[in-house]
Amino acid sequence: MVLNLPEGSDCLFLQLKWLTLRRFKKILKWVFLSLLFLIVGLYIFIQTPFGQNWIARQVTKKLSHDLQTKVTIKHVDFSLFNKMHLEGVLIEDKKGDTLLYAGDVKVRITDWFFFKKEAELKYIGLENALIKFQRTDSVWRQQFIFDYLASSSSDSTKKKKAGIKFNLKKVEFKNVTFIKKDAWLGEDMTIQVGNMSMDASKLSLSGGQYQINSLTLKDPLVSISNYLKLKPKDSLKKIDPVEAIKQAVSWNKGKTIFKIADLKIINGTFKIDKENGRQPFAWFDGKHILFTEINGELSNASFVGDTIFSQLNLTAKERSGLELKKLGADVKLT
Repeated sequence: MVLNLPEGSDCLFLQLKWLTLRRFKKILKWVFLSLLFLIVGLYIFIQTPFGQNWIARQVTKKLSHDLQTKVTIKHVDFSLFNKMHLEGVLIEDKKGDTLLYAGDVKVRITDWFFFKKEAELKYIGLENALIKFQRTDSVWRQQFIFDYLASSSSDSTKKKKAGIKFNLKKVEFKNVTFIKKDAWLGEDMTIQVGNMSMDASKLSLSGGQYQINSLTLKDPLVSISNYLKLKPKDSLKKIDPVEAIKQAVSWNKGKTIFKIADLKIINGTFKIDKENGRQPFAWFDGKHILFTEINGELSNASFVGDTIFSQLNLTAKERSGLELKKLGADVKLT
């Protein structure tokens, strides 16, 4: 079948084609402009305090739902390219007790890090923070978080290439407390630090070599308390003495190398209490040890294999009146 167009129809057809193409170009232009305005608006929204806190609420709401516990962040301020600042971070366990609280968290990373194979985690700051580990049986209360993270990472069966490699450079803590309450094994531990400042040249989150240029601890406290454990005696496995020795001398199987050029301790406290139903003796009591005013410096400290090397200078006072006026030594601890 042959369609015979009237005279002048070719010109009319070309006009219609031109008008259609022009209209199509206008539609493309408006689509492009709309997408551009949408992207710009989204970027502006993300950069505003309202937008950032709205995103934080959505994230914490999802985490709370997935973990079946309380997760909140009071305020968030972040840049897409190199920094993040969180205030009032709270994570609770299944019993409503605090697992983690941080009044202030700051993170700095390499600019435009997502375009690079390796990025420097330039700075981590933690202030007014509390971290708790608790258990009354063989399972720690935060195990559900570990299970959640493990299930998320095992969703993909294919091995992924190592992505961005982070190399931490500077860490600052202010008023940070770590509490471990282990009723199962009958030991509680509290570690507090008034101020901590660390500068590192190599502190990668993966790898076996760590190099710290300087680490300063002000008003640190380490307190250990031992008491009757809940773990039944029948559950204790008998270990062959030879095998126990092998495990003890091969605990650094990964051959980790840890070096600190300069470690300073200012006004530290070290305390050990073993439950024995009596008050501490007036003299030195090995069951109730309390050292205060600990001031010391470890130079060129290194942990290689199963041995620690360092140059040590230390002063301290014990509750009984024993005073360590000066201890200086080249230390080798295996």
